Amino acid sequence: MKLVIVETPAQAKILTDALGDGWRVEPCAGFVRDLPADKLGIDVDDDFRPTFTIVSGKGNLVRRLMKAIRESEAVYAATSPTHTGEAMAWQVLALSPDAKEKSIYRVTLPALTPDTIHAAFAAPRLLDMRQVETEVTRRIINRLIGWSISAGVRKAVGIKPTLTYNGMVALRLLAECEAQITAQLTFPNHAGTPPSPSSVIARRSPLKS
Repeated sequence: MKLVIVETPAQAKILTDALGDGWRVEPCAGFVRDLPADKLGIDVDDDFRPTFTIVSGKGNLVRRLMKAIRESEAVYAATSPTHTGEAMAWQVLALSPDAKEKSIYRVTLPALTPDTIHAAFAAPRLLDMRQVETEVTRRIINRLIGWSISAGVRKAVGIKPTLTYNGMVALRLLAECEAQITAQLTFPNHAGTPPSPSSVIARRSPLKS
C-alpha cells in the first residue's frame, strides 16, 4: 500500500477516486507540529534551535498518520506546492520513527484533475529541505519578534494578544498613521485648517491605487 498525505478531507476524497486501488490517502489538516503556545520554544543559545510540539487536539490524528506510515511501503507528500506545504509534510514525517525506512516522495499538484494527478504521481521528486528550512526559519523569526512585541503590548494594555507577522505589519502601519495624524493636528497646514484623520490615512494607505 502506498500512502499519500494531503491537507484536507476533500482533497483526500478526490485523490482516492483518482488513484484507485493500492493507494491510501490521509489528510493532515494543516501543521501537526508547531512551536509551543506557552513558551518561546527557541533556544537562542543553541543556534536558535526550535522545539516543536504536537498541536493541541491533534493527538489522535498524529497516531492515525503514524500508523498509516508504518503500514505503507512508500509515502507521497501531496500538500500545497509551496514552502509551507513542504514543511507541513516534513513535520508529519519527522514524527514517524518508521519514515526513515520508507521511500519518501514529494508530489505537487497545481490542479486536482485526473490528468494532473496522474502526471504528478508519474514524476515525483524528493522532499526539498531548502524549502523546509525556509519555512522553519520564517516561523522562528515570526515567533522571536511576535513573542517580544506581544509581551510589550500585554504590559501596556493588560491583555494577552497573539501577534502574527501580518498583525505586526498592520500595527506598524497604524502607529505610523497615528504619528502623521498627530503631527498634522499639532502643526496645521498653511491654510490654517487641520486635515481630517481620514485624509491622512488615505494618503498613507498602502492599498490606495
